[in-house]
Amino acid sequence: MNDFRLPSALQDLQIRDLDWLVIEQIWNEFKTPYEPDARLAQLSSGQRGVYGFQWLLAEVNNGGFDQYFFNSTGFLLPEAIEGVNLFEDREWIAVLETARSFFPAEYPRDRELRQQMLEDLDDDARERLDALDDVVYRLESEDSSDPGTLVRALVQRRPLDFFNPEMPSEAQADRLAGIGFAIISAPSRRDLNGATAVLAKALEIAEPGGRVRRRVESLIDQIPYL
Repeated sequence: MNDFRLPSALQDLQIRDLDWLVIEQIWNEFKTPYEPDARLAQLSSGQRGVYGFQWLLAEVNNGGFDQYFFNSTGFLLPEAIEGVNLFEDREWIAVLETARSFFPAEYPRDRELRQQMLEDLDDDARERLDALDDVVYRLESEDSSDPGTLVRALVQRRPLDFFNPEMPSEAQADRLAGIGFAIISAPSRRDLNGATAVLAKALEIAEPGGRVRRRVESLIDQIPYL
């Protein structure tokens, strides 16, 4: 598999932003979408699909499909389509397949080529592409098609795509400590209940007297003051 799956000890915990955690390290470390990264092909199908889908959402919510395809992020449309097919959500599949239909059978990963094709769209095609933005906004607002709900359901259905059951316990504890720290240190995503659960699990599996255990204990001591 790969080195980007989460510790399996995290699998049964109630974490508010699990849909982001499953691809956070990939998002922060990969060169894509700004340039090709060979590690993209080494991800599990679930990781790759969620990663591509999250980039699509970030761009469409900022400036619509026009911005998505104009910018480097359009590189990841095939991965986003892989994601919505794994979600098995017909409306999301229809939206992305419609967006894909504005380009030839061999999808243009190259940004300049994609930009030229956008420029060549006639007014009618441009209007149809822009109309897809509102469909995305509607789907995001509905409980049954909310992206977070779809990602969490996928993680439940395909746990081995996102969790590594072979990670040694001390390595799991160390990674959980890092996740707990990230949750409590960012005001925009602070989830003290989730952080407490993550750090408690880390404490449970960390080696007694070791560096990781001391770090976890220090983080747990900070929580009452947040």
